[in-house]
Parts: sequence; C-alpha cells; structure tokens
Amino acid sequence: MLLVTGLLTVYTASFAVGYLEFGTTSYFVTRQAIYALVGVAALVYFMRLDYRQLRHLAAPMMVVALLGLLAVLIPGIGVERNGARRWLELGPFTVQPSEFAKLAVIIYISAWLAGRRQDINRFTFGFVPFVLMVSVIGGLVIIEPDMGTTIIIVLTTGTLFFVAGAPLSHLALLMVSGGLVSYGMIILQDYRLRLDSLLSLEVSSQGTDRISGIIGGEVEVVGIAFIMALYFVLLYAGVRVAAAARDNTGMLLSLGVTCWIGYQTVLYSGGALRAVPLAGVPLPFISYGGSSLIALLAAVGVLWSISRYRPPHLPAHQASP
Repeated sequence: MLLVTGLLTVYTASFAVGYLEFGTTSYFVTRQAIYALVGVAALVYFMRLDYRQLRHLAAPMMVVALLGLLAVLIPGIGVERNGARRWLELGPFTVQPSEFAKLAVIIYISAWLAGRRQDINRFTFGFVPFVLMVSVIGGLVIIEPDMGTTIIIVLTTGTLFFVAGAPLSHLALLMVSGGLVSYGMIILQDYRLRLDSLLSLEVSSQGTDRISGIIGGEVEVVGIAFIMALYFVLLYAGVRVAAAARDNTGMLLSLGVTCWIGYQTVLYSGGALRAVPLAGVPLPFISYGGSSLIALLAAVGVLWSISRYRPPHLPAHQASP
C-alpha cells in the first residue's frame, strides 16, 4: 500500500515537470515503476533466500558497498549535483551507492555482532572494532556529503550494538564521539542539513519538500494519519519478527531493517514538520528515487525471509509448563 501510494504521489508531483522537460506527463512515474519492479524482484529473491546464508555474503556485500562509496568520490566517475557526489551513472539511470550501503552494513554488523557475543561488552574487542567499521562507512558517506544517511547508519548500528549487549557507557561514548565528528565535518565543509526535493535523489533538487506538500494537499490530515498508520503496522511487524527470530543473527537483522525504516521515516517526518534539522532523506517507499526504493524492498525481503524461517511451534507435550 505504501508502494502504490508512492507511485500515485510521484505522478501527482511530477506530471507537470515531466511534460515541460520531457514531453510526457508519465516520465517520472514510469521510471519509478521500473524501479519498483526491480525492487519487488529483489524482495522476492531475498524472501526466498534463507537469511542464514547472508552471513557468508556479508563480507562481499560490504566490500561492494565500500567500492561504490569510494567510486562516487572519484572525479569523472561519480556524478556531482548541487555540490554533492552521491551518484553513479549506469546508462540512462543513476545509482546512489549509499542507499545500498545501508542494507550491506546492517547485514555485516548483524553477522559480526552475532558472532561476537562474548566480546561485545569489552572495550578492545567490542567497542573499538565496531566504531572503526561504522566510522569507515559513515565517513565515506558524510564526505559526499550526505548527513542524513550518515545519521541513519549510526542510529541503526548503534541500536544493534546496544541490543547485542554493549554497555550503556560504550553507547554513550559512541554517541558523543559521533556527534563531535559530525559537528566537525559540518564546520569544515560548511555543510548544512537540508531537505531535498522530490527529485533530489535522481535529478536536480528544487530545494523544497514536494512529496510532503503533495500528500498533505491531496489526502489532508486523515490521509496522512492513515499513511503513518501503515508505517506503524510495518514497524510493529518488524519488531514481532525480531522477537520470534530463531537466532541472534535473525533477531539483529530484522531489528536493523526495522530501525532503518523507522529512523528514516521519523527523520523525514520531523524535517517536514520542522521539528528536527532538515536531513534530505527520502520518505521510505514513497519519495522518488530508484536506489532507495530498491534497497528498501530488498530489506523487506530479508525481513520476510527471517519470518519464514522462524522456529516452528513446539508440540504440546514438549512445551514448558
């Protein structure tokens, strides 16, 4: 339902621009529909894949993510728009590696934390390597610059770190150090958090948040409340999948995907309401952008796989009293 709402919203928001610039009112919604089909294919693939196999794919996926984040920073390879290098061109389409890096880092960190249960609460073998891993990914993303994605990655991995057993002192140190580094990067790069427009992910930004305005104008308060309820149902389902997972890897993976969607929705909504700094992140499943949509649908496929491979109910005679 969120996906269909997104397609309708993209068409409503972009038909005039599509007609004026490309001669057809369906230019942007057609591209978004193509992205949606690719995303659904990714969802089906990951849904049918036993999530436990992702432990073996975690390292290769992280390497690919790092290479993609490095490639966008290379002049002549990365595409620069509005002073940011976040995209790679693949024929008529563009790819934003940082969106896929979210999924890769969730898979990698989940597998790593699940395998380090005895060392998570140790500073040398738990906190230090965790910070190094997250700092490499977050550092490459923030250089682009993309503060919103960096915030989501740090919040999501920090939540996983805490749930896996890290002490509150380590979590506090992580948040303080992350905040100081982020503030330093903002000052050094003269970069300010902003909310990109509907087309900011794949085409030039108009500097305003067109998606929230279109939704508000079309469906008003009741419609917005219904859309928020859809997100709540999805997040609630994700928490239930995490609670019923058959192992720590599944629990952390499902929680990571759920936190990603939740934090991104809150960050976008807060920015649209001017309650938090404008971060330029897309509204999950609704905002225009192929990379974000494909990555999110693939993540839902992982969530579905964890749900499918949860442990069966014990027979009555084996159940604990």
